Parts: sequence; structure tokens; C-alpha cells
Amino acid sequence: MGEISQTFTGSPGAEKAVQESDTRFVLGERYESRFKLTEFLLDNGRERYGLWEPPDIRLLGNEFRHVTTVEQESRPDLVSFDFYDTVELWWAIMFVNDVLFPLRDLVAGTPLIIPFREEIDRALQRVRE
Repeated sequence: MGEISQTFTGSPGAEKAVQESDTRFVLGERYESRFKLTEFLLDNGRERYGLWEPPDIRLLGNEFRHVTTVEQESRPDLVSFDFYDTVELWWAIMFVNDVLFPLRDLVAGTPLIIPFREEIDRALQRVRE
């Protein structure tokens, strides 16, 4: 994968964070970005992500049910950390619960289905094949 040139309008700290994120992505560490397998497109000389094809995360019917706490309001990363010990799988929880805008829609008292980590891993593996 080649280097990706990007224009940053944020602070130097934000640029450094994105560079570190890109490095983790390129090096293929145990980082499960929901865009990891999404195709890059060249659009008027600029690289961008193509359309995201969501993995088929299977729900078995006996997943844990969770009610969002005040501390988790608008923080899907905290929900992910509480169940998976990583903040990087927040997207899977939001996806299976049809929460499109977690910063707005994830409020205290929101009921969530928490998919099994193994099912997320299997879904990502099927996408890779």
C-alpha cells in the first residue's frame, strides 16, 4: 500500500494522531478499522475511501443486552471498551443496533445488543476471503 497524502486543517497534534493511525493501518497491527478492507479510490487526483461494505455480523439470539449508562452517552468507544477491552469495535455495536449517529442517538437508557467478539472476528474474516 502506498503512502496517502492528506491535507490537514487541524492542529499539529491532530496531524500526528492521523499519521500514527495510518501507520498502524499500514503495518497491519491488531487494529480492526471498519474501513480496513474498503477500497481506496482516486477522485480528481485525491485518494478517498470507496463505499463501505459492512461485514455480516451474525446474531445468535443469546447476546448480552446492555442499557447505555450516563457515562456512555454519546461515547460508543466506552461501550466497546467495557465489553471488548478495546475502543476500536464501537462501530460493530452501533451497526448491529442500527445506531447511525451515536453522538446524537446514543443516550442514557438506549438498549443495545452486544455481539459476541468471536462473531465480529468471523465476519471480518469472511470479508477478507
